[in-house]
Amino acid sequence: MKLVMVMLVLLLLLDLWIYGLHFIDIRYPSDVYAPTELTNALNNTVPDHYRFLEMSGSTSTRILDRFNIPTVRFTGQDLKFVFDFFSIHTEVWPNYAPRYSALNNTYVYDLLNVKYLAGKQPLDYEGWILFKEINTGYIYENSNVLPKAFVVGKAVTVSPESSLANVSVPFNPRELAYVVNGLNLESRQTFVQSELTLYSPHSINIHATLTEPGYLVLTEPWYKFWQARIDGTPANVYRTNHMFMGVYVPAGEHDITFEYRNSLFQLGLFISLWTLAGLLIVIVYILLFRNK
Repeated sequence: MKLVMVMLVLLLLLDLWIYGLHFIDIRYPSDVYAPTELTNALNNTVPDHYRFLEMSGSTSTRILDRFNIPTVRFTGQDLKFVFDFFSIHTEVWPNYAPRYSALNNTYVYDLLNVKYLAGKQPLDYEGWILFKEINTGYIYENSNVLPKAFVVGKAVTVSPESSLANVSVPFNPRELAYVVNGLNLESRQTFVQSELTLYSPHSINIHATLTEPGYLVLTEPWYKFWQARIDGTPANVYRTNHMFMGVYVPAGEHDITFEYRNSLFQLGLFISLWTLAGLLIVIVYILLFRNK
């Protein structure tokens, strides 16, 4: 019985150790997927975390992911605001049938950081420049694309019920941000792109320099488990422009950190660690004291 208990504990510890290792064999994309004309054309052309949209759907997003080409795709538990945002339908591109019919206006693409778009038909629309013509169609570049993180000098507070209605009417996101249950802000701070110093699924670091108090917009989907710190001091994260995130930032040079902290996951981890500790105590007691 003692031997069985010891083996179970060792097996559990081994399993936890293996789980923490990077034991998956990560291979180069060319070892798994053959590069296409599209991936070759876009190779190293989507910097600074801009997004790419393939309209016809002929190229799998899995292939694009393998070649580090960010696409318009979001994951998370609360996708309501993403779906609402995708429903915005204001300026339909003439004679064009996009794969995502709801995403058919340049206003939405600008907010989504879509810098490159590929389709089978030519596109004649202001702000979109032909980047390259390939055998399967055309690749266009968006000259009005917004960066992943930027600062504006004006913020208008809106209610959760009116948030979608406000962003459904085209506005200038380089001057104004709609903040759900936030504070109104009007300063002389001009639009400025902020530098991403770290970008990962659970942590995003941003370096921003402001001449006046402003509002930092991060075009990543808002979710309640995201927390922010400005120079180490906790700051409120507001739902911005209906589906994105933002924080109020004072004038000066600052480092802003966004971290995803799921309280349910932390609770589960706490319970697991205490369960393991209790099991070890029981095993030690059985081995050392029971037979005395």
